[in-house]
Amino acid sequence: MIKSYNKGYISFFGLLLTYVMMTFISAYTGIFDFIPSIYNQIYTLLLPIVLYFIFFHKDFRDYKYFNILKIETILLLFLISYLILPTVGLLSIIGQYFVGNQVGEMIKEFTNGYGDNFIVLTISLAVFPSIFEEVAMRGIVLNYFKLYNIHFAAIMNGVLFGIFHLNFGQFIYTFFLGIIFAYAVIYTKSIFSGIFLHFLNNFRQVSILVNNKDIDISQSIELPGMQELLILGGISVITMFLVVIIFRRIKKISGYKASTYEALNVKMIVNPFLCLIILFFIAILFFIS
Repeated sequence: MIKSYNKGYISFFGLLLTYVMMTFISAYTGIFDFIPSIYNQIYTLLLPIVLYFIFFHKDFRDYKYFNILKIETILLLFLISYLILPTVGLLSIIGQYFVGNQVGEMIKEFTNGYGDNFIVLTISLAVFPSIFEEVAMRGIVLNYFKLYNIHFAAIMNGVLFGIFHLNFGQFIYTFFLGIIFAYAVIYTKSIFSGIFLHFLNNFRQVSILVNNKDIDISQSIELPGMQELLILGGISVITMFLVVIIFRRIKKISGYKASTYEALNVKMIVNPFLCLIILFFIAILFFIS
């Protein structure tokens, strides 16, 4: 089990390292200039994923998360995608208290010249991330944690998903989303549930961008006060309670059976690969800044 656990970190670190390398190679050599920058996930994520399967001689049949979702499960996942919005909003606001509107600045730079193109934004911000990031994080990485306690596996997947974004402004809420997506994939035994939730979350952002194309999203915004945060926090508690209930229903529909394995082991938590990943993450952020 320790071996499998370490492979999870190694696979993540390999994908992360390749992702960063492809980003820098593209920026400094122009080798991918024939691909519009807004479609950069083709070479920063798709290529590392393909290289991973070639290098490690992996077969998609090794991954057991390909069940077809039932209609009721899809509807419940759709409901979850709305119920998590208050928590995502709260965590996003908390992040802005520390690093400002870093996410808005990043999105403005990324979508420069395409801010009013609904199709391009949908493909680049919703379709590609929901497929490529889910294959990487809930396919490759989560697969190595499948023998462990699901709660620990989901939390670690959330941590790694947050790190994968290489952005302090995105880390807090993507950490939360990573946990939700991981639970959805584990309980349904289908990566399609993660892709579906991921797409819905990002597609809303696309809709907001297109409907507010005349607004400068990179500008500093007035953050809510303590009273508003407490109200939003209370709403988040209620909606997350409903999410837990819905996940229980999804488990029943999918016939999920809890694993008897446990992962709460100090040697696993204080892991050299995890420490290496965190140090690498911090170094990259300082370099980018």
